[in-house]
Amino acid sequence: MSPIDAPPSATASPESLVMLRGEGRVTVTRHGRSHVACRLSGAIETVHVEWLLTELDRQLGAGAVEVFVDASRCATLSRPAQQALGAWSPPHPARPRALHVLGDAAALAEPLVLLERALGDRLHRYDHAEPFAAAMARARAS
Repeated sequence: MSPIDAPPSATASPESLVMLRGEGRVTVTRHGRSHVACRLSGAIETVHVEWLLTELDRQLGAGAVEVFVDASRCATLSRPAQQALGAWSPPHPARPRALHVLGDAAALAEPLVLLERALGDRLHRYDHAEPFAAAMARARAS
């Protein structure tokens, strides 16, 4: 079971949204007030990334402070989708305390370099699920 699929705490019912298009799927789940968990799977195109970023901006504006993105099941990330992801800069008052990203370093390399410029040490990159899951568990416990 992926950390994104783990059941929420008994005190917080999640709010989930799903975007399906072609071979790609994006899921955004709000867990309580503090964090948002996202999953990208399949063939991700620009339309998926644009929807994801719009939803993240909405969630951050509503008070989420920590974002977890599981891209480990992302089969492909189109070049325009990579550029759209890398160009994201959350609105100043809504910037996340932390953005955690799990996924293939090769497919995400360029967007993560660009996001790191915007977010600095608030961007946390993971190549393995265990540390990603541990960070998510700490966020849920706080």
